[in-house]
Amino acid sequence: MIRKQKKEKTEEISSSSDQLLTRSRVKEYNRNKKRNRWLNIAIVVVIVSLGLVIYAILNL
Repeated sequence: MIRKQKKEKTEEISSSSDQLLTRSRVKEYNRNKKRNRWLNIAIVVVIVSLGLVIYAILNL
């Protein structure tokens, strides 16, 4: 863990929130961000393709 703070600030931070920004959490956040982006793109592609298929079927 990386913790570079003065003693005065650690008391305030520990009382307000116990979240620590670690390298593993940053990596996990970035992985989830990429995964969510690709998932959103895939959902949009599926919705557009379903819309095209429904439009093609109804116009036959």
